[in-house]
Amino acid sequence: MPDQINNLNTSDCPLISIITPSFNQGEFIAATIESIINQAGDFAIDYIIMDGGSTDNSVEIMKHYEGLLQRGEWPIACKGITFRWKSEKDGGQADAVNKGFAIARGEILGWLNSDDTYLPGTVAKVVGHFIANPDTVMVYGNAWFTDRNGTITVKFRSEPFNLKRMAERNIICQPSAFLRREALQAVGALDQNLHTCLDYDLWIRFGKVFEKRIDFLNDYLATSRMYADNKTLSLRGLTYHETMLVARRHFGYVPGVWIVHSILEVIKAPDTPLQEKISTIIGSRLGFLRYLLSPRTLLSVILLLIRRLTKNKTDADKSYKWN
Repeated sequence: MPDQINNLNTSDCPLISIITPSFNQGEFIAATIESIINQAGDFAIDYIIMDGGSTDNSVEIMKHYEGLLQRGEWPIACKGITFRWKSEKDGGQADAVNKGFAIARGEILGWLNSDDTYLPGTVAKVVGHFIANPDTVMVYGNAWFTDRNGTITVKFRSEPFNLKRMAERNIICQPSAFLRREALQAVGALDQNLHTCLDYDLWIRFGKVFEKRIDFLNDYLATSRMYADNKTLSLRGLTYHETMLVARRHFGYVPGVWIVHSILEVIKAPDTPLQEKISTIIGSRLGFLRYLLSPRTLLSVILLLIRRLTKNKTDADKSYKWN
């Protein structure tokens, strides 16, 4: 693994390790890299890219930034940057991130996918919060969704941490989250059997051990790129399946919100023939549920539908009276 250290002196400043898993993300990875090596403040960065053996121009891009840092041609605004990368076949995203965490040198850990970015000032805010709050083991903040071109589209709806709330919604945008190394060691690494909900599972495990030591920083820290062929959007069926399995694993049942949303997502799909929607709902979404249904899940679905119907009626009444 190439290793380039630039004016790195961590004896008098915090060291934060940031892991970027990547595979054939040459279209986006330069923006990710720059969002990290442009961070300014009284800290040092240990940056590790774990590439899964990309066949596009990803390696050339990593070598380009490695050379700029090595030759001192990139202005460093923090106390120093270690730039390390490896390109070889791996077992997927969780495997790549776990390997990166295993060799990380910092006591604070970040994980930024190769199509996401940090906003200016993010690392300084996070490091400052950890220093001011020594009992805190995890910090996360607000984030923006962007399109393929990096244009902001909508806000990710983050909120203060609540383990019970996590059963019904992942309230943490992954690129906005940062961890203490000792806490990660206590709860365990990412589950390599998960492909789309590995972060959701990790946040719940953190909450079950450290619920009162997880802080929400009400500031914008990152952007998460959403586009047709990214993993979150292109694997929606798998995402819902894994989410339900994770919820049942940790909470003992599948909250109805996941079932309802998984079906509504199919119904609302644009330009999809009705016959295909029906086939997907019956064959995939409902077919999968026969392994997960329980009396508590059914009750959860019924209560959710009642709340929705009541809310819609109330909103309609308010609208009528206002007019």
